[in-house]
Amino acid sequence: MHFQSPSNRRLTWTWLVLVGLTLASMVGGRATAGDPHPLGVWVVVVVLAITTVKAAQVLLNFLNLRAASGGWRQGFLVAVFLINATIALIYAFTP
Repeated sequence: MHFQSPSNRRLTWTWLVLVGLTLASMVGGRATAGDPHPLGVWVVVVVLAITTVKAAQVLLNFLNLRAASGGWRQGFLVAVFLINATIALIYAFTP
């Protein structure tokens, strides 16, 4: 297997996307900061979706899973999705 590390350009763009997604999740998480009611389920789902995308970007680009075999790549991405989906379901069904 030939190892090829990601280019500086790809890493820079990934970092910029991660910064933008972090700001988006911060805004989403603070959407009801002054409201005494907890965050709505949809806000949590959106923030967790952003988290899933961010984790996938870190795995694929910074940890270079893009160069790994399909099994490793899919395994890690499915694990990230399942963890975030579980968190969303627990939040949705907790009184």
